[in-house]
Amino acid sequence: GARPRPSPMGFVGLFARAGLRAASLARPLVPLAPRRAVSIVTLGQRRKLDEIVKLDALEKEPPEAIAEIWRQFHRDADACVGLVLDQAAYTLLSQRLAESPMYVMPVPREGGHFVLAMQHQAGGLCFTFLDEYRKNPEAAHPWLFVSLYGDLLESKGTGLVRGEYMPNLLSKEEASRVLARTLEVYTSDRYDRCYIFNHAPKHYKEEWVLDEL
Repeated sequence: GARPRPSPMGFVGLFARAGLRAASLARPLVPLAPRRAVSIVTLGQRRKLDEIVKLDALEKEPPEAIAEIWRQFHRDADACVGLVLDQAAYTLLSQRLAESPMYVMPVPREGGHFVLAMQHQAGGLCFTFLDEYRKNPEAAHPWLFVSLYGDLLESKGTGLVRGEYMPNLLSKEEASRVLARTLEVYTSDRYDRCYIFNHAPKHYKEEWVLDEL
């Protein structure tokens, strides 16, 4: 049967029980230069795929072309990044996110690093600054919101992933790296660490976070 999910009420304490000491993980955060910001109100609200692309036209393309169109679209777009998964990887990712909906991801910056807290919620993944999340989850601003689209899974065997980020908080390269490393962890043998973090946090090793740098 399905393994139990962590209780939502236990999310805040999850990081503490896992032994994640913010002071030991994150050096002073070097801010980015001010840039045009995406509205925090809209960041975190999942858009339908047909609101982003012409879905009818996309469905007429072969999988290889769909993947290239999606990647190119996000290479050129502001404040968003995109990846493509095959059906097996997308299905595995979805199953594992449901099973282990919380994790952490470090982000290197100018000789140091900081840590983002990830929470899987309806429609996608929300990444916030770990220090902010631990102080007050309800008030923590989203830095990156990732939407998963399975619209083309059955017809094309293709899953689409889109990340929208705050450009005054993350660079495009940082957002792309966070997205890629998160999907890699959840679809590889390293997923055991995600499971331990969610279901046996006392056994989670702090150095595992730094392994992702």
